[in-house]
Amino acid sequence: MKKLILSVVFLSLFVLQGQSQKRFSKEQSFFIGPKFSTGFITTAQEHSLIGNENDYVVHDIMYNKSSPMYSGGLFMQKNAGFLFYQANLAYTYFKSSYDVISYDNRNFSPVMDEQFHYIDLSISGGLRINKFRIGVGPVIHFLAASDSELEVIPEYNSKFKSTTFGFISGIGYDFGNIFIDLKYENSFRSIGDHIYYGPRKSAFKGSPNNFSVHVAYGF
Repeated sequence: MKKLILSVVFLSLFVLQGQSQKRFSKEQSFFIGPKFSTGFITTAQEHSLIGNENDYVVHDIMYNKSSPMYSGGLFMQKNAGFLFYQANLAYTYFKSSYDVISYDNRNFSPVMDEQFHYIDLSISGGLRINKFRIGVGPVIHFLAASDSELEVIPEYNSKFKSTTFGFISGIGYDFGNIFIDLKYENSFRSIGDHIYYGPRKSAFKGSPNNFSVHVAYGF
């Protein structure tokens, strides 16, 4: 009797496994296509002071806010049963605004912007259950171009990094060939990594962490 029960159990598991593999084999498992996204940087306002050679404060620069981030590019996704892997290559643009107060009677604009153009490469993977996805992975930002109105300040000295990094976690859902993702990036740099006053690095500490919404279509 025990042998009969065990035989029935093993036969049932074998049939279920075969049906699961058959179901996944019928589904399209590889997708490639365009992706577009918008994001919002969460960095709080922050001050950084500039002093002269006599250690007198001559300028007060405050990071105010950043514009929405806009991205467009290509994505690839591979589904493998309950797992998925995704790669993204995109162009991203945003700008940051600074409020500037000068104490040495210089006629500076009270608001100055910095613009950033990046090529972003991200790779992520994780679980896929009932078309829902949850995954994590690294992202690399390659600086393509930048422009800073802060350059009119004599003490300002820019040292932009050509490559910066971050780590992304996110959730997603697959509507057939349409893929929607909500992601959060923990950036491994500060908003003032590139800002120097002469040889001294600025005191900005906040990181440009961000939330973003992505929509893609896969062929």
